[in-house]
Amino acid sequence: MNRHTKVFMCIAIALAAISSGCTHTKMLYRADLANEIRSSKNTTGAIVLNSGEHFNIRSIDVHGDSVSWNVEESESAATAHNRDIYEIRLNSRGKGFADGMGIGGLIGFVTGLSIGFSSGGDKWLGASSADFAAAGAMFFGFTGSILGGIVGAAKGSVNNHILTDDPPKKKESPPQQEIDFSYNDTE
Repeated sequence: MNRHTKVFMCIAIALAAISSGCTHTKMLYRADLANEIRSSKNTTGAIVLNSGEHFNIRSIDVHGDSVSWNVEESESAATAHNRDIYEIRLNSRGKGFADGMGIGGLIGFVTGLSIGFSSGGDKWLGASSADFAAAGAMFFGFTGSILGGIVGAAKGSVNNHILTDDPPKKKESPPQQEIDFSYNDTE
């Protein structure tokens, strides 16, 4: 494999890893809901009820035995008892920023090392491949952390809080009519 192929592969792997998002799932007892999920006016996410209804939310307010939220599409408020909620998904842009900076910095660091060491034993301006690797690790690590932080903040980090083991009921669709595709030629 030549030097340009190695560099291209390192950059492709770095971009693929940076574009991936972070999702965390946690089973939660209803009694712990208020301790685990903080009320927030600037939270986006979704709530899935046991009945199968799905709401995109803009803010959430957790009470002792119920949860209130603002529905994103209609700007209306809704409330449900904890036992009626299957899942709460919250998107955190701050946590996404931190995760993205860490992942991007690590990928950039490794990419910089790889590019530096793939230069072989070339001496350019008196610098060895180890010098190029150190400079590449610092440059690409810094650049990767900045780009990763931006991508992470844009995508956010999704936290899934599942409140029951029973999946929500699926809404039944109307029965489909059977269509007869047979060809009858009686002429």
